[in-house]
Amino acid sequence: MSFNFTVQNVIDFPDGEYTAQINNVSSVDSEYGNYFQVDFNILHPNEFQGSVFKQNYKIEHQNQTTRNIAIKSFSNFCMEIGGLKIGEEPKELDFLLKVVKILIKNNIGKDGRNYANVVRIELAEKILVEATQLDTISQNSPTTVQYGGISIPQEQPVSNQPLNDEVPF
Repeated sequence: MSFNFTVQNVIDFPDGEYTAQINNVSSVDSEYGNYFQVDFNILHPNEFQGSVFKQNYKIEHQNQTTRNIAIKSFSNFCMEIGGLKIGEEPKELDFLLKVVKILIKNNIGKDGRNYANVVRIELAEKILVEATQLDTISQNSPTTVQYGGISIPQEQPVSNQPLNDEVPF
């Protein structure tokens, strides 16, 4: 008998924040219910780089609470990461190759097994843009005048000269 299977090391992801790239979003039909599976390729921290974390959103489940949580979580994922609006149908291209920050938390299930789940997710690009904007604002901030313990920003003088006199328009 021959198997078309490679044994892989099972990775336990400890609680923490990870930077990851979304490599796959697929709909899975199984005998236990249908679900969406998102594959995150871990980029950082370095000891987990190249590892894949799989998050399942069990939108069809016999337990109503599980199903409600999955629908809410996957809807948030679609809007926050995919940029979708209510009523739009998600497509894999909405998510593919996006870099995200995920927060993974572990908990022990009733069956005694450890379950790791993404409890927070946001676009890394959004974080980078916000940090860059804050950095730019602080670098370009106008001079300030101190009045006691209060700093009052002072506007920089604006030149009345055109930006470039030699451009014939």
